[in-house]
Amino acid sequence: MSEGRKKELLQVYAAQLREFDAKERSEYITVADRTRFITGLRELIGEDILTPKKAFDLIDRVDSGHLPIAEAASLVADLVRGTRLG
Repeated sequence: MSEGRKKELLQVYAAQLREFDAKERSEYITVADRTRFITGLRELIGEDILTPKKAFDLIDRVDSGHLPIAEAASLVADLVRGTRLG
């Protein structure tokens, strides 16, 4: 992944993190928010930053309520910064 694209993704995930955090505090996370988050994981899988299994596990934890979507967005931003999950 190019440094320019990496920087762009970090900006996107930082904005999502702020938005999701605010929505979670007000208990207003929508299906569209979850879908947008999940769709964003596709590029990370394609770039081998995130394995399909780890992406599925992350999605499952968010959908089940075991992981707040804001925290998941923060984890994804960490991955883009260079920390890789399996």
